[in-house]
Amino acid sequence: MSFSRATVVLGCCLSFLPAPATAQDEQAAFPHALLARRTLDRHVVPGYRKLADASRSLQQAIERWCRSNSAESSTIEQRFDGAVAAWGEIEQIAFGPITANQLRDRILYYPDRKGLAHRQRAAAIASLASGGPNRINASVAFDGLSAIDDLLFSDGKPRSLTAADGKARCQVAEVAAVRLADISGKLLDEWTASDGYARDWLTAGEPGSLLLDRRETTRALARTFDSGMERLREERIVAPLGFSRLRTMVDPPLAASRRTMLLLASNCRGMKHLYEEGGLWQAIDQAVPTPRRIDVKKQSATIGTILSSCEKTAGNLIRSTSPYQDEASRKALVEIGFPLKVARQRVEQLLAEFGEATLGFNASDGD
Repeated sequence: MSFSRATVVLGCCLSFLPAPATAQDEQAAFPHALLARRTLDRHVVPGYRKLADASRSLQQAIERWCRSNSAESSTIEQRFDGAVAAWGEIEQIAFGPITANQLRDRILYYPDRKGLAHRQRAAAIASLASGGPNRINASVAFDGLSAIDDLLFSDGKPRSLTAADGKARCQVAEVAAVRLADISGKLLDEWTASDGYARDWLTAGEPGSLLLDRRETTRALARTFDSGMERLREERIVAPLGFSRLRTMVDPPLAASRRTMLLLASNCRGMKHLYEEGGLWQAIDQAVPTPRRIDVKKQSATIGTILSSCEKTAGNLIRSTSPYQDEASRKALVEIGFPLKVARQRVEQLLAEFGEATLGFNASDGD
């Protein structure tokens, strides 16, 4: 798999707003370049490195377990947990190499609305188990965490390898694990190579960069935070609870392994890390006029508290066998839904006002 710099150029879905200033209320220039560097060094690269390491460990554990049955099932669970958590913490990134070649779907394919991916895997297992042809193909059905969840887990625990189709399941799962490790490794390489995407990211607005305006990195981060918060709230909470516009309950991701709450907790932790350690808050603070700094700092602290509460709530439900059906669990999830919406909208407003980027009419409206 190769990455083309041209395929990951940021889309033009955001518009610019001039930074308002008066003689009585001056604000500093927004530090676009410093934000890009900090996000790269403290969030993007460490996040993808963690994912690459966790994916490789999971691949090795699956290979040992399937080929010799020497590894305890608890090892598979631990390695799978590590990969799920690592992906959850970096899943929100919506720019760069992850936008090419369906890579996001190849790491976690969700939702499988018509069950097509599941049926493809079932057909491949049945064929291999009966001595038929190998039906594994290049489809996302045989890639990443969703495939491993479906192939090796049932009711929250690893399946028995002694079952009639155990060997066939392992054969398909090994392919999914290899592909996950390969994708994760190449994402890290693209972000760390001297001639990779990071070069364009750090030289936005300079001659030769694919990012023609210095503000494009900030726009990308604004979009990333917004879409990440939307996914966190709408896909991980609202839809599985049955509160979406269709008013029907949607199966959550990673349902076979019951790792949905682990993924949700990791998403919340990743969003908080992006906002705080990734530099969004520091960049906003630097551009805020002095008279408003205390107020904006209070708002930022509230955003961090909301995301911490989200992580804590999901973390408390990790061992729940039915968090979307149990009454107490549902109540806990509902209670964090509105605060997440508030945090999403407030960050959008702060970046529009001080970062010269607005998401437009279709981002946070109407949800």
